[in-house]
Amino acid sequence: MEQSFKEFELICINDGSTDNSLKILESFKKTDHRVKIINQKNQGVSIARNNGIKKAKADYIVLIDADDFLDTTMIEKLYKKITSTKSDITLRLLFISKRRTGEKNLRSKYLRYPIFSWKNFRNEKYPIIINMSTVVFWGKIMHRKLLLENNIFFSRGAFI
Repeated sequence: MEQSFKEFELICINDGSTDNSLKILESFKKTDHRVKIINQKNQGVSIARNNGIKKAKADYIVLIDADDFLDTTMIEKLYKKITSTKSDITLRLLFISKRRTGEKNLRSKYLRYPIFSWKNFRNEKYPIIINMSTVVFWGKIMHRKLLLENNIFFSRGAFI
């Protein structure tokens, strides 16, 4: 919510939580028009991500899990890179220290911005990224249209 890039929609998927997660999400939605909530029975992270991709209205997708920490400039930098390079997928490799209760010094190190095109994927230059169930997806930005038009979704039961 504190990103330097302000023009985004935040789709939060409540995947059948039994705690106060939905109430917390609803309180965020009351104070920020960018927050959208999908409330569904528990189906796992893969189905939750797929539903978010399908419901999104934005041109680009950035996936974030509940336990991820983002540098406040991450989305802005990813957006600038993907639009300036006209790439299909841009990822930012990060080293992020584990977040612990009371830890105040979270550090990230920006290593590089690999830039990929769908043509490279189709030619299997980057085969590990084709199989979305074997790759972590935080720290990446990709065209939503690319995912939808090529029917790229997460396999049911994938945990990454």
